[in-house]
Amino acid sequence: MVYTRSATEKTGDQANDSPPVLVLENVHAYVGSFHILQGVSLQVRDRHITVLLGRNGAGKTTTVRTIMGLVPRSTGGIRLAGQEIRSLPPDEIARRGVAYVPEDAGIFPHLTVAEHLMLVSGGNGASRTAALEEVLALFPDLKQAWRKRGGALSGGQRQMLAVARAFVMRAGLLVIDEPSKGLAPVMVERLMESLLRFKDHGSVLLVEQNFLMASRISDDFYLIDHGTTIRHGAMAELVADRELQHRYLGI
Repeated sequence: MVYTRSATEKTGDQANDSPPVLVLENVHAYVGSFHILQGVSLQVRDRHITVLLGRNGAGKTTTVRTIMGLVPRSTGGIRLAGQEIRSLPPDEIARRGVAYVPEDAGIFPHLTVAEHLMLVSGGNGASRTAALEEVLALFPDLKQAWRKRGGALSGGQRQMLAVARAFVMRAGLLVIDEPSKGLAPVMVERLMESLLRFKDHGSVLLVEQNFLMASRISDDFYLIDHGTTIRHGAMAELVADRELQHRYLGI
């Protein structure tokens, strides 16, 4: 099954009745001899932004890498649209509609903006043109940088390009790791807007240390500590709980 964005899917309150897009159940993962994840469980709901929070070293990046099949030594359940994907290789997970943006944005330094987007755009000439026009309307900075190579882009432009690729792919789930790291405030604002736009048609699993950004755009949160899920709920609940923020996030 391929999970892709579709204009005919349910929206608004109807989306809350849909099964979760992504489910992790008691996931354990090892990196070398180190037992990094020791029981991570979470759900990403359709048309929602879910943020994964925790201190440095809590296991956030390992969680998203395990979802993407990049950490092969894992146990537990990882289901995408009801289908088990834990044993699948990364390329097959991507083909099923999951776009992954690692902490460095995953941009190829020698490819231009145009080449990055053309590589992932499918369909016939008309549908490809429509997809590219849509994404350039959303990301005018990329239109101006159309012929620039990835290595010449600013940090903010690289993140915009990474999210734009997910739009062009028609990905149903965007998994993005620390996207605001090192960005100027104006670029963080544009990044937030792009993720909210993505939520109109898909779901987002966000790893983010910028609590202010996460609090402004996320619907749900999961806290992990020492590789274990310790708390989850609506983002508004965490925003109101200063003691929980201080204990697990150092805020």
